[in-house]
Amino acid sequence: MASVEGAGRAGAVRLHAQGGDRFGNPVGWAVETCTAAVLDLVAGEAAMDRAALAAALDPLIRIRAVQDVTPGEAVGFALLLKSAIRAEAAAAGAGISRDDLDAIDTRVDEVAIAAFDLYVACRQEVYEIRASEVRERSKAVLRRYGLMEGDPEGGEGEGRA
Repeated sequence: MASVEGAGRAGAVRLHAQGGDRFGNPVGWAVETCTAAVLDLVAGEAAMDRAALAAALDPLIRIRAVQDVTPGEAVGFALLLKSAIRAEAAAAGAGISRDDLDAIDTRVDEVAIAAFDLYVACRQEVYEIRASEVRERSKAVLRRYGLMEGDPEGGEGEGRA
């Protein structure tokens, strides 16, 4: 699988060559960094470490979780790695055995499952934050109109000194 690692990493770097600035282009940076880390794990000889995989995917999945895309669009990039790795290996002239292709497919499937698990956890976190904000705004309105005990937030317009 060493030939796959070199071919896949080269394609990922070419794909987002201008995206390396974490602050100037955070999405490009996340795509480039995460893709390189995931490809290293997919092409590795050892079993994929779930914690390392989650750490590699986390920045990109957090971005996708707040974008207005379907869950399939958010994590579908992982499955595209299969064809990208094959294309890069073919372009590099690297012959990949059927057993290596099966191993790559299995690893990419693991990436897709881990990406989906992270996506669901991030979306849950977003919903919890939104629900908390709505609760706090509702409490503030109730306090402002004297329907709930506590000081009104900000105290504006209350004539207090």
